[in-house]
Amino acid sequence: MQNRLARLQANFTICSSFCVKSGEVADIENDLFPLGLEANIIKTVTTDMMQESSQSLLQLVGGKGYRLNHIAGRSTVDSRPFQIFEGSNDILYHQIADVITSIPIRQRLLNVCAI
Repeated sequence: MQNRLARLQANFTICSSFCVKSGEVADIENDLFPLGLEANIIKTVTTDMMQESSQSLLQLVGGKGYRLNHIAGRSTVDSRPFQIFEGSNDILYHQIADVITSIPIRQRLLNVCAI
């Protein structure tokens, strides 16, 4: 149970950080065209973490979590559409893979080592 709660907290922190980063970058004066890959990665990871966290919380609280007036039930219902709109995560994962695999292997290795 402690591991599950720690994972929920970590997911919350990561998603919050992604939202802050996106909010800072997505300004009307900024050219966002070169940031498409980053936006797709942030969107897919964040929405998958939201859904994973809601399912985990639902499992923690048990049957009462299935009520829509409970935060677990509400979060499960509310998080699912985020994986679909503005591009289904399944499609976005394919787009991310296409972009990454189109980068020469040597450049990919340099990018990974720079992290």
